Amino acid sequence: MNAQAKPLKNQKPYDMFTCLPQDVGRVEYVRRLKNEETLRAYKAICVAFEKGSGHNLEEIKKKIEAVDPAQRLNPSLHSIVHQAGVAMRAGDALGCYRALKWIEEEQAVVRHPGMLVQAPNNSPASAEAIQHMHNDPTKDVHGRRAEIYETREEELVEYRSDIERVLESIKLLDPLMHDEMLASVSEATVFRAQALMGGSLIRTFGAIYIGSPDHDPIRKEFGEHFNIRGVPYFMEHVVHETSHNVLFGLMLVDPMVLNPTTERYSAPLRTDLRPMYGIFHASFVISRMLRIFKLMEASGEIQYARLIKHFEPRLKNGLDILAQHGNLTPSGKQMFDTFAPCAGI
Repeated sequence: MNAQAKPLKNQKPYDMFTCLPQDVGRVEYVRRLKNEETLRAYKAICVAFEKGSGHNLEEIKKKIEAVDPAQRLNPSLHSIVHQAGVAMRAGDALGCYRALKWIEEEQAVVRHPGMLVQAPNNSPASAEAIQHMHNDPTKDVHGRRAEIYETREEELVEYRSDIERVLESIKLLDPLMHDEMLASVSEATVFRAQALMGGSLIRTFGAIYIGSPDHDPIRKEFGEHFNIRGVPYFMEHVVHETSHNVLFGLMLVDPMVLNPTTERYSAPLRTDLRPMYGIFHASFVISRMLRIFKLMEASGEIQYARLIKHFEPRLKNGLDILAQHGNLTPSGKQMFDTFAPCAGI
């Protein structure tokens, strides 16, 4: 793949490997790469299933061919292709077939504008991501594993309003970041949890997951950062998780990090040692979070000073680890050099 995509006619130029928000064409380009990858895999699994089972999946393949990879695609489409592949490798023919048939009844292309805020539902993307996060063995700083609880749609009224205000503020202060966020993410799932504030997965590309600020009992007892709620809370997590999705796409163009996953180092946002890939991701997202926090503070929102104080030393730790131990591609080095300027440090 080309390290630098060529802008379309009448499109503003953009840099590919920078943490700084760019013209939305950058994200649209990498989103298309991810969508094309998923659609190719979907069709290949169909062909393999036909050969192995004798079933004719021609109608499913026609539906796959009709999907426009330039659009925002339903995160569940990415998820069911992953699930179909897992089932096929496990010899689970029925599970594979059920996953492949998803496109016959569900909408592959996102039709709603903006970012849909929802409670966990039974969609393949939501169910898979919630299960993945719930089963993560990582413990928080208080020694607790993640627990995710039932969340009702009516609980989200206030949170939905907070997230709308987050997007409005970012659109005003940093319109390029706002456009990148909505080009990469179409839905945000908010859920009750303990020891978990959010998550994103490449196999549910286009979706983000955020823990409620009001249902972890320990938040009332430990530290001023834990007591941040409302718009500042969702500002942190919406920027954090959407930035992961942006970087998922950019890493399809170039891996940027060459360290083996067996190497583990101190991480900016985790208590356990993490591979360099994770530290690179954390540094990318914190840089963008700090950028927005400082813009908010400069606009008169002084409560963001606490978030800046909390995250700035964590970014500096991540940058030190990357500088000392990171085995980065030329594009990865180019990206790394933009973390500090993006964060304003």
